[in-house]
Amino acid sequence: MKYIYWTILYLFVCSSGYSQIEIDTCSFIEGGPDKFSNLYTWYTPSEDPNDVLKTNFIQYTKELKSGSFRYTMLLSDIVHSMPDQERGVIIILENGKRITRSNLPIKTGYLGVSRSGFSRWSMTLSFYLNNSEVDLLKANRITDVKLGSYSYENIKNSSLYHGFFKCLVNKTKN
Repeated sequence: MKYIYWTILYLFVCSSGYSQIEIDTCSFIEGGPDKFSNLYTWYTPSEDPNDVLKTNFIQYTKELKSGSFRYTMLLSDIVHSMPDQERGVIIILENGKRITRSNLPIKTGYLGVSRSGFSRWSMTLSFYLNNSEVDLLKANRITDVKLGSYSYENIKNSSLYHGFFKCLVNKTKN
């Protein structure tokens, strides 16, 4: 329901000529305790509430178990040509620093043919973030990503992803 509200608001703001809207990114952080274990998990949206076309591809999770936090970054996208043995990711932050995982395999899957007749393939990569990477992501927006051989420059809504991550880091059991 939140996504429908934000999509309608986004469309209204875009059509009214306003270029800046402020979103309470913390209201989109969801999660809580697992009923079957001693694990708390929170996650950022898997779809950008502003993205009518649903092309969002950055999601974060935070897990709390036995007093320790663990953060995961998930990158996913849909492409129109078959990815070939894709590996690794390079993430460039606004301060010029990089987060790199060069040998991780990217999971791919065939999704079928789109209405316009193009093949659709999914690409997904997830990995744990270390403490220095968490600090970098708290302080800096992501500007560019290279997922396998696919480059994404000037990441749209990078401020929104940054806001989601900062809220996720501040999330507690309460």
